[in-house]
Amino acid sequence: GGVDEDRVSVEFGEWSLLLIIAPAPGSDKPPFGLRLGDFQRRVIPDRCRFTVRSSRITVKLAKQESDHWFNLLQKKGRG
Repeated sequence: GGVDEDRVSVEFGEWSLLLIIAPAPGSDKPPFGLRLGDFQRRVIPDRCRFTVRSSRITVKLAKQESDHWFNLLQKKGRG
């Protein structure tokens, strides 16, 4: 089965997002979390969205600038 939409929450920041899937009612499993930080460029948190379907969760980020992102996240170890 899939995940109920009311169990999914996403917090959007200018440079990151945190997605949390709460456990099913009555489950002893811990919540599942995914944090993506250090985006390549800033996003507009109030315009970012997510949708929950039976087989996937889709996250849409609203860019502050319309330029092309070659990577979602900044590369580590530069300099």
